[in-house]
Amino acid sequence: MAIFQDLSLLAFPLILFSAFTHAVYNALVKQACDKLVARMLMALSSTILIGPLAFFVPLPSPFLFALLCFTAVVHFLYQMAQIKSLHYADYTLAYPVARGTAPLFIAAFSPLIFHDQISFNQLLGILIISTSILSMGFSAPKGNGWGIFFSLLTGVAIAAYTSIDAKGVRLADTPATYIVWFFIFDSIVISAFTLTGHWSRFFNVLSKEWKLGLLNGVLGICTFGSAMLAFKFGNAPVMAALRETSVLFAAFIGYLFLGERFNRIRIISIIGIGIGVAVIRLA
Repeated sequence: MAIFQDLSLLAFPLILFSAFTHAVYNALVKQACDKLVARMLMALSSTILIGPLAFFVPLPSPFLFALLCFTAVVHFLYQMAQIKSLHYADYTLAYPVARGTAPLFIAAFSPLIFHDQISFNQLLGILIISTSILSMGFSAPKGNGWGIFFSLLTGVAIAAYTSIDAKGVRLADTPATYIVWFFIFDSIVISAFTLTGHWSRFFNVLSKEWKLGLLNGVLGICTFGSAMLAFKFGNAPVMAALRETSVLFAAFIGYLFLGERFNRIRIISIIGIGIGVAVIRLA
């Protein structure tokens, strides 16, 4: 029991680390000349790096294999919606809208899925974070109806795969089993789609994108691996909301490296997200 309590203390720093690395990864995908190939190379690189551990961790149960297949499809749909959202909308619109809606869905359904109890203060913090994130997104200067649509669709997909992965990592004999096989299944689905439907695109940009793909592979392991560990040991809806603080990092990345600017609404939103985190942390 003491060991579990000690591990639960790691959930907060793990989820913030996941938020930071996720923001960096998304910014790099935004800069890629071919976002689909960049995403495939990220998944493939992650599998090459972490896949050999499959020989050293327990095999997933049949039910867990089915769950991994399901989450791989949901992650693929998320990737396609995200790529479309980044195509039609500014990074600081698409990213916050997607990330701001996901915690609301998870908070609504997580008591049924995980039986995790949410206190009033935790729920208040989640609502403050989500509202602030959405406000930040809709203050972005560039975007259109399609950008908002695909951003919202991305948010639904995020809520779905977060729920599946949090449930799966809790059911696995060890967290490493689910994490390792998650990357394997993820790379199979996205690679199969890219190589069968976009073969020429892949080879046209491979020489340009492979270094970025390798870096994103490392970032992918960091962001998804640390998030799953946080969901293993922490409260699912709370961890889901805290992970979306990645928009804070995304805002500063957009400002420093992508030429995007802060305005009054965005500054207020950043302060709001900080207040929401503080409310959850104190709870």
